[in-house]
Amino acid sequence: MHRRSILAAPLAALPFAAAAQPGPIRLVVPYPPGGSVDATARIIAARIGQSTGQVFIVENRAGANGTIGAEYVRRATPDGTVFLYSASIAVVLPLVVKNVPYDPLRDFIPVARVAEGPVLISVATSVPGATLDEVMRYAKANEQKFNFATTGVGGAGHIVTTRLKARYGIESPMIGYRGAGPALNDLAAGVVHLVGDPILSSLPVARAGRIRAVAVTAPTRSPAAPDIPTTAESGVPDLVGFSWYGLWAPLNTPADAVTRMAELATAAAGDPDVARRLTEFGFTPVSETGEAFARFQQDEFDRTAKVLREAGVVPE
Repeated sequence: MHRRSILAAPLAALPFAAAAQPGPIRLVVPYPPGGSVDATARIIAARIGQSTGQVFIVENRAGANGTIGAEYVRRATPDGTVFLYSASIAVVLPLVVKNVPYDPLRDFIPVARVAEGPVLISVATSVPGATLDEVMRYAKANEQKFNFATTGVGGAGHIVTTRLKARYGIESPMIGYRGAGPALNDLAAGVVHLVGDPILSSLPVARAGRIRAVAVTAPTRSPAAPDIPTTAESGVPDLVGFSWYGLWAPLNTPADAVTRMAELATAAAGDPDVARRLTEFGFTPVSETGEAFARFQQDEFDRTAKVLREAGVVPE
């Protein structure tokens, strides 16, 4: 799929419609602190707050694969002071989890997509194999004792790992974790053997030597990790996947508040300092709002549904 990065214009100096929307603006992150969703949210929120003088708060409401925070935003008063900040998992979760209490494509207003980045596939240091293909062949030969893990059911890392298992016909279990921290800690301890996770949270652990990064799921090497080969270079040419990040509003949020937040969020992502920080973390700034974002998320849902259907994955 073609991916693009459009850097936005400089942030406006005016406050965020303060007269109509008193008090702080809350970006609800449905995951714990420390992961890629929380980190990118704080970068974006800090830049908007610095430029506008408006108070922007990142509020973590974690649990139930992100549904607690999302449901909180869905039920929030639509006055333009509460927005959901989440990742691609927010859109595709119903494809892997039963009884999600909302329709992600119908029950929120898509505001803006601001960043995207590849998945880093990492293994425990005890796992043999110089390339991803060699690791997976080892996993296939030892599937009774090889464990895969996901940092979030339905997330980009989970989708990538599911595709890997299907490609090699591996029946090993997939262990779900509530966030990147616990999964990466268990990977470092050798409790699990392979984790696919957005590059921001897993690369520092690999750099510290606690885990071994074997491939990045991008067409070209990441500027943040030029020494780590792509999946194509590692013997798995068709495995490309990205985690992306954006904002949504409750239904019936005033159009001017949605438009203003879209302008501020995409401008923040395109700010040179923010863009540099995102790039250092392995992410690409994106500027996509309104109908374009709505079309993108529908396309992502349809594409992921096809991938999971072909892999034999059904909601659990």
